[in-house]
Amino acid sequence: METFFLRGLLLCWQCLVIPVWGLDFYTAAVYEHPSVLQLNSTILSTRSEALEIMRENLNIYQEQVNAASKQGVKIIVFPENGIHGFHFSRPALFPYLEPIPDPNVVQWNPCLHPTVYNDTEVGTEQCLH
Repeated sequence: METFFLRGLLLCWQCLVIPVWGLDFYTAAVYEHPSVLQLNSTILSTRSEALEIMRENLNIYQEQVNAASKQGVKIIVFPENGIHGFHFSRPALFPYLEPIPDPNVVQWNPCLHPTVYNDTEVGTEQCLH
């Protein structure tokens, strides 16, 4: 879970913060919505069910990024657990995780190089713009 969070933080930095670096000012927004979740939190999701839930939440995020962009927003903040929800035990969270390369070994931004690692199903979908 820490890896997933750190990855999201890195993506935010690379995709959202760096483009506004050096501007005298910028407009920011904060967005939160009731996340699409597994209806029964006592039943473990399959990987495909987890991916579908995350895609639904990311589609909502993309709509909000588009709407905010039309209003001049340059950076938008989403909730930490907004893609997958927050009512999980460790075993229930596992289908929502995916491997990422060790940042001490590999310099990789899935938004800039989406085909380098083909086993990251959600990584490139987090590149909202």
